[in-house]
Amino acid sequence: MNDSAPSKLDLLHFAHRVVVQQATAALAQIDGWIAQEGERETRQRQAEEMRPPPPEWLLERDLNKTNLVAAHVGDCWTVRKSSRCIGVSQAEALGAPRQQVPACTHCRPDPELGFLEEGTVFTCSFPCRSHSPSSYSDERVQRRPVVRGGRRGG
Repeated sequence: MNDSAPSKLDLLHFAHRVVVQQATAALAQIDGWIAQEGERETRQRQAEEMRPPPPEWLLERDLNKTNLVAAHVGDCWTVRKSSRCIGVSQAEALGAPRQQVPACTHCRPDPELGFLEEGTVFTCSFPCRSHSPSSYSDERVQRRPVVRGGRRGG
């Protein structure tokens, strides 16, 4: 056995090899993390591209999901995360005021659908016969008063 202590130069060479080895391992680990994050971002971007566009119109249902409560524009903030809304076509949204479904007071979809409120009757601003108020009976065009809280008259 050699009882002599290693020289200072031998210790510095050993320290250099250890640091290079640890740095190489750390860089390999960081390169792996970079590759994983790149793959995750690619999958997320692809999922966003495949996601269907949000609906242009929404109809909100009551808690029992049987009656329609309100009509909304597709990006209305009041129902953004609501599970009670269903996406509908413009034709179905056009039929909502005729079925006594009130318009959302925040996003006001009725002017965008071509309906203008005059008193209690919705009239259409489109210059076509199919949307004119005279083509519907008064009972289908007039809005009934909305009763809030289940009590009438006070």
